[in-house]
Amino acid sequence: MKVRIRGNSVRIRLDRLEIAALELGDVVEDRTEFGPGPHNTLRCTITARKQAAPLAAEIAANHISMFIRQEDAANLVNTETVGVEAAQEIGDGRSLRLLLEKDFACLQDRFGEDDTNSFENPSACAR
Repeated sequence: MKVRIRGNSVRIRLDRLEIAALELGDVVEDRTEFGPGPHNTLRCTITARKQAAPLAAEIAANHISMFIRQEDAANLVNTETVGVEAAQEIGDGRSLRLLLEKDFACLQDRFGEDDTNSFENPSACAR
């Protein structure tokens, strides 16, 4: 799982195994430890569930939860669909942009990156 937060935008990329787990009904989770103890750990989970919106998100106690509609999770597994995007109203006329997408392999090797379970990058075919 790769998480990118920029302004009022949360973008999460999942590899093949993580997206397959979503379709099976599993919760996909990753953690980043900033120090010892749970109060220094950022958790991020993705859950497929029945809901009206394509995506929804919430945050509480160092835990970012993103929810994807079950049929959209299945669509990511079974089609060439790259991702799902939605805007979640947060009040005062503002919104949070949510994006959940397939993680494509990098075109150039990067130190410390493991693309083993990434999706084949469509741009690699053009080379």
